[in-house]
Amino acid sequence: MEWMDIVPFTLIFGGFIATFWLFEKILSPEKNTLERIDRFFTRFLGPLLGFFMLILSGLTLEDADWFTSALLVFIGLALCLNSIKDIPLAATIALMAGCAVAGVIYLLIGTTNATTLGIVFIIIFIFVFLSLKLAETLLKLFAAILTFPIIALIIGLLGIIQGILILADSSLITIF
Repeated sequence: MEWMDIVPFTLIFGGFIATFWLFEKILSPEKNTLERIDRFFTRFLGPLLGFFMLILSGLTLEDADWFTSALLVFIGLALCLNSIKDIPLAATIALMAGCAVAGVIYLLIGTTNATTLGIVFIIIFIFVFLSLKLAETLLKLFAAILTFPIIALIIGLLGIIQGILILADSSLITIF
Protein backbone atom coordinates (compact mmCIF):
# COMPACT_ATOMS: atom_id res chain seq x y z
CA MET A 1 0.00 0.00 0.00
CA GLU A 2 1.26 3.40 -0.93
CA TRP A 3 0.75 6.43 1.29
CA MET A 4 -0.99 8.32 -1.52
CA ASP A 5 -3.74 5.69 -1.48
CA ILE A 6 -5.02 6.89 1.89
CA VAL A 7 -4.61 10.64 1.30
CA PRO A 8 -8.10 11.21 -0.21
CA PHE A 9 -9.85 9.37 2.61
CA THR A 10 -7.76 11.22 5.19
CA LEU A 11 -8.63 14.56 3.58
CA ILE A 12 -12.34 13.72 3.50
CA PHE A 13 -12.42 12.52 7.11
CA GLY A 14 -10.26 15.42 8.34
CA GLY A 15 -12.45 17.90 6.47
CA PHE A 16 -15.53 16.34 8.01
CA ILE A 17 -14.11 16.65 11.53
CA ALA A 18 -13.01 20.25 10.88
CA THR A 19 -16.55 21.17 9.78
CA PHE A 20 -18.43 19.10 12.36
CA TRP A 21 -19.43 22.23 14.28
CA LEU A 22 -21.65 23.11 11.31
CA PHE A 23 -23.58 19.85 11.63
CA GLU A 24 -24.04 20.61 15.32
CA LYS A 25 -25.57 23.99 14.44
CA ILE A 26 -27.85 22.57 11.74
CA LEU A 27 -29.11 19.61 13.79
CA SER A 28 -29.71 21.49 17.04
CA PRO A 29 -32.67 19.33 18.29
CA GLU A 30 -30.26 16.47 19.00
CA LYS A 31 -27.87 18.80 20.77
CA ASN A 32 -26.86 16.57 23.70
CA THR A 33 -25.92 13.66 21.46
CA LEU A 34 -24.09 15.90 19.01
CA GLU A 35 -22.18 17.65 21.80
CA ARG A 36 -20.86 14.29 22.99
CA ILE A 37 -19.93 13.28 19.45
CA ASP A 38 -18.32 16.69 18.88
CA ARG A 39 -16.24 16.33 22.04
CA PHE A 40 -15.12 12.88 20.91
CA PHE A 41 -14.15 14.18 17.48
CA THR A 42 -12.47 17.41 18.55
CA ARG A 43 -10.84 16.28 21.79
CA PHE A 44 -9.80 12.72 21.01
CA LEU A 45 -10.03 11.73 17.36
CA GLY A 46 -9.21 15.18 15.95
CA PRO A 47 -5.72 15.51 17.45
CA LEU A 48 -4.84 11.92 16.52
CA LEU A 49 -5.99 12.41 12.94
CA GLY A 50 -4.34 15.85 12.82
CA PHE A 51 -1.01 14.43 13.93
CA PHE A 52 -1.37 11.64 11.37
CA MET A 53 -2.17 14.19 8.65
CA LEU A 54 0.98 16.15 9.49
CA ILE A 55 3.07 12.99 9.21
CA LEU A 56 1.26 11.97 6.03
CA SER A 57 1.99 15.33 4.43
CA GLY A 58 5.69 14.68 4.91
CA LEU A 59 5.47 11.10 3.65
CA THR A 60 3.63 12.10 0.46
CA LEU A 61 5.61 15.26 -0.26
CA GLU A 62 7.14 13.85 -3.46
CA ASP A 63 3.94 12.22 -4.75
CA ALA A 64 1.28 14.81 -3.90
CA ASP A 65 0.85 18.25 -5.43
CA TRP A 66 1.55 21.32 -3.31
CA PHE A 67 -2.15 22.03 -2.72
CA THR A 68 -2.83 18.56 -1.31
CA SER A 69 0.23 18.81 0.93
CA ALA A 70 -0.83 22.26 2.12
CA LEU A 71 -4.35 21.02 2.88
CA LEU A 72 -2.94 18.09 4.85
CA VAL A 73 -0.80 20.49 6.88
CA PHE A 74 -3.52 23.09 7.52
CA ILE A 75 -6.24 20.60 8.41
CA GLY A 76 -3.77 18.64 10.52
CA LEU A 77 -2.70 21.76 12.41
CA ALA A 78 -6.30 22.86 12.90
CA LEU A 79 -7.25 19.49 14.34
CA CYS A 80 -4.17 19.28 16.58
CA LEU A 81 -4.31 22.85 17.85
CA ASN A 82 -8.07 22.81 18.46
CA SER A 83 -7.69 20.49 21.42
CA ILE A 84 -4.73 22.23 23.06
CA LYS A 85 -5.78 25.86 22.73
CA ASP A 86 -7.41 25.81 26.19
CA ILE A 87 -4.47 24.18 28.00
CA PRO A 88 -1.95 26.51 29.73
CA LEU A 89 1.08 24.88 28.12
CA ALA A 90 3.72 27.31 29.41
CA ALA A 91 2.60 26.93 33.02
CA THR A 92 2.27 23.15 32.75
CA ILE A 93 5.73 22.69 31.24
CA ALA A 94 7.25 25.19 33.69
CA LEU A 95 5.69 23.34 36.62
CA MET A 96 7.06 20.02 35.38
CA ALA A 97 10.53 21.53 34.78
CA GLY A 98 10.65 23.17 38.21
CA CYS A 99 9.62 19.94 39.93
CA ALA A 100 12.09 17.90 37.86
CA VAL A 101 15.06 20.16 38.60
CA ALA A 102 14.21 20.39 42.30
CA GLY A 103 13.83 16.59 42.36
CA VAL A 104 17.16 16.04 40.63
CA ILE A 105 18.91 18.41 43.05
CA TYR A 106 17.30 16.57 45.95
CA LEU A 107 18.49 13.21 44.60
CA LEU A 108 22.00 14.34 43.66
CA ILE A 109 22.84 16.56 46.61
CA GLY A 110 20.51 14.94 49.10
CA THR A 111 19.49 18.23 50.67
CA THR A 112 16.28 18.25 52.64
CA ASN A 113 16.29 22.02 53.03
CA ALA A 114 12.85 23.02 51.78
CA THR A 115 13.87 26.65 51.33
CA THR A 116 16.69 25.75 48.93
CA LEU A 117 14.49 23.40 46.95
CA GLY A 118 11.70 26.00 46.89
CA ILE A 119 14.03 28.71 45.59
CA VAL A 120 15.39 26.39 42.89
CA PHE A 121 11.84 25.45 41.92
CA ILE A 122 10.73 29.09 41.70
CA ILE A 123 13.77 30.16 39.65
CA ILE A 124 13.36 27.31 37.16
CA PHE A 125 9.58 27.78 37.01
CA ILE A 126 9.86 31.52 36.25
CA PHE A 127 12.64 31.03 33.69
CA VAL A 128 10.82 28.29 31.78
CA PHE A 129 7.43 30.00 32.05
CA LEU A 130 8.68 33.31 30.68
CA SER A 131 10.62 31.53 27.95
CA LEU A 132 7.56 29.62 26.74
CA LYS A 133 4.83 32.21 27.25
CA LEU A 134 5.45 33.98 23.93
CA ALA A 135 5.49 30.69 22.04
CA GLU A 136 2.26 29.64 23.76
CA THR A 137 0.58 32.94 22.90
CA LEU A 138 1.57 32.64 19.24
CA LEU A 139 0.43 29.02 19.15
CA LYS A 140 -2.95 29.95 20.63
CA LEU A 141 -3.30 32.81 18.13
CA PHE A 142 -2.59 30.44 15.24
CA ALA A 143 -5.05 27.92 16.73
CA ALA A 144 -7.73 30.60 17.06
CA ILE A 145 -7.26 31.58 13.42
CA LEU A 146 -7.35 28.02 12.08
CA THR A 147 -10.33 26.99 14.22
CA PHE A 148 -12.36 30.14 13.57
CA PRO A 149 -15.64 28.71 12.23
CA ILE A 150 -15.54 30.32 8.78
CA ILE A 151 -11.88 29.43 8.20
CA ALA A 152 -12.41 25.90 9.54
CA LEU A 153 -15.40 25.55 7.20
CA ILE A 154 -13.40 26.69 4.18
CA ILE A 155 -10.41 24.47 5.00
CA GLY A 156 -12.66 21.50 5.80
CA LEU A 157 -14.74 21.84 2.62
CA LEU A 158 -11.60 22.24 0.53
CA GLY A 159 -10.25 19.05 2.12
CA ILE A 160 -13.44 17.12 1.39
CA ILE A 161 -13.60 18.38 -2.21
CA GLN A 162 -9.90 17.70 -2.81
CA GLY A 163 -10.25 14.19 -1.36
CA ILE A 164 -13.19 13.43 -3.64
CA LEU A 165 -11.35 14.86 -6.65
CA ILE A 166 -8.23 12.79 -5.89
CA LEU A 167 -10.44 9.68 -5.87
CA ALA A 168 -11.63 10.77 -9.33
CA ASP A 169 -7.99 11.25 -10.50
CA SER A 170 -8.26 15.03 -10.49
CA SER A 171 -7.37 17.95 -8.24
CA LEU A 172 -8.55 21.44 -7.43
CA ILE A 173 -5.35 22.73 -9.02
CA THR A 174 -6.21 21.23 -12.40
CA ILE A 175 -9.71 22.72 -12.26
CA PHE A 176 -8.49 26.26 -11.59
